[in-house]
Amino acid sequence: FNINSGTLQRMVVPVPDLEEQHKIADAAAVLDKKLGVHIARRRELEGLFRALLHLLMSAQIRVKSLDPQNLGLDAADSPPEEAA
Repeated sequence: FNINSGTLQRMVVPVPDLEEQHKIADAAAVLDKKLGVHIARRRELEGLFRALLHLLMSAQIRVKSLDPQNLGLDAADSPPEEAA
């Protein structure tokens, strides 16, 4: 099947009414804003990860000295305790 300009000109494409187009545009704008928020949050979390990784790799902090409660982690998120 070959699509060229002649084929496209003969196609009937339904176009929603203006009100529906505005609703679609509004929904797309909301999604775009949410995407921007998530992108910014990911950037922040990646920066935090890099900073913590640097502190861990340079031995400025030790894993055993990390208190999950101070990191805002739930008990289910904390690493298992090592056997003595």
